[in-house]
Amino acid sequence: MSSETQTKPTTPPATAPEAPADKLADDEAESSPQELRPLPTRIRITLYFLGWFLLLVGVLGLALPGIQGVLTMAFGAALLSLASEAAHRRIRSLLRRWPAADRLMERFRAKVHRRLGGKTGK
Repeated sequence: MSSETQTKPTTPPATAPEAPADKLADDEAESSPQELRPLPTRIRITLYFLGWFLLLVGVLGLALPGIQGVLTMAFGAALLSLASEAAHRRIRSLLRRWPAADRLMERFRAKVHRRLGGKTGK
């Protein structure tokens, strides 16, 4: 018996196909926050109080039956992010772990901003 070992030809590891450049650009555009002009003061104040109210109701909903606490808190945080840039930055930093949730919040924020009369751009 021979103690020679047979060597198998090695193949290069399979690599994932590269995504088209326009697909990468779309993903980067979605992940970067869209610059929104400030809303009118009256609307911002209303959103600020409504956002905090929903956050408090959401906290109560965590302990009380019948109220969806996490969903109410998420909705309140999204409204609060429209009223306050500091809240928006904080929420984005918290959502870095979950890019899909971050994109969802950004789309919601842009949609509500448009409907409330704000414009996009600088």
